[in-house]
Amino acid sequence: MKRIGDFLTRFQNLTPPDDAVKKAVVDVVADELGVSIAKKDVYIKQNVAHVKTTSVIKNTLALNRGRILSALYTKLPKLKDTIRDVR
Repeated sequence: MKRIGDFLTRFQNLTPPDDAVKKAVVDVVADELGVSIAKKDVYIKQNVAHVKTTSVIKNTLALNRGRILSALYTKLPKLKDTIRDVR
């Protein structure tokens, strides 16, 4: 007889949906950098969160990439498997 835990193991490795990831990126950028970006300007492609914005904000994102990623990983720990860079 199988245990209930055996049936639920496939749900342990679920990753958050793209909408939750986009919202987390927007929130973390607003908290860490004080820059507001729209959720529609963030898209996920090949485990990289791309932000469509001005070059000034993109340079700020690049300079503070480590701080943003660590804040993202503390907010949603499953993002370590999903997001590896912010551009």
